[in-house]
Amino acid sequence: MTVTEDCEVFSWSYFADDMNHLSHGVDALQRRPKRIEGLIGVKVAAAAMCPTHTLVADEDGVVWGFGHRCALGLDDLPPAPEGLDPGVEHPTPIPALRMRARKSPPVARLWL
Repeated sequence: MTVTEDCEVFSWSYFADDMNHLSHGVDALQRRPKRIEGLIGVKVAAAAMCPTHTLVADEDGVVWGFGHRCALGLDDLPPAPEGLDPGVEHPTPIPALRMRARKSPPVARLWL
């Protein structure tokens, strides 16, 4: 994952995304950087990704999450069909988390 100097977020992986932590759809294979569509228009200040979920903070301090719902603390969402948990596909604000807003530090240019 990377945050560009224009505060946009791109994600990709060599492996299929089985928990939506890339935000491109369950089992999506995204080997090249692709912009996270659910964050278009959001000025991202920071981002962190792990194997089960992703957190993104915007310049207003709102923390957005996607991926495995239990890891995000979003167990109150409606259950998935057939009891499966494909995760939270679209970036979703997490009310229990806030980040002190600050302007993002300079980052390396990403050439796509």
